[in-house]
Amino acid sequence: MSIDPLSDELLTLPQAAALFPRRRGGSKVCTSTLWRWYTRGSRGVRLEVARVGGSVYTTRDAIRDFIAARSLTGGAPVPQVPAPSTRSKRAMCKLEKLGM
Repeated sequence: MSIDPLSDELLTLPQAAALFPRRRGGSKVCTSTLWRWYTRGSRGVRLEVARVGGSVYTTRDAIRDFIAARSLTGGAPVPQVPAPSTRSKRAMCKLEKLGM
């Protein structure tokens, strides 16, 4: 589902974080957690956002979809392959030139 900034009620990330229940021990979900869910995702699922100007917004529907999709992935982590570093890319190029 795509966020429509003209018809959906937009929430800032701090407003969206306040919608989540408190965690064990009574701590709130931090805004940085939502930012991480948007940028990197959680077990292969990303929080949908809309960028308006320099601000990032989400909606209640996007949060609902994120939770539902995240719940479907279960407890098993999705393996993530790290991106090769620049140094290793250079080394691979040198090895290819040498025919290895």
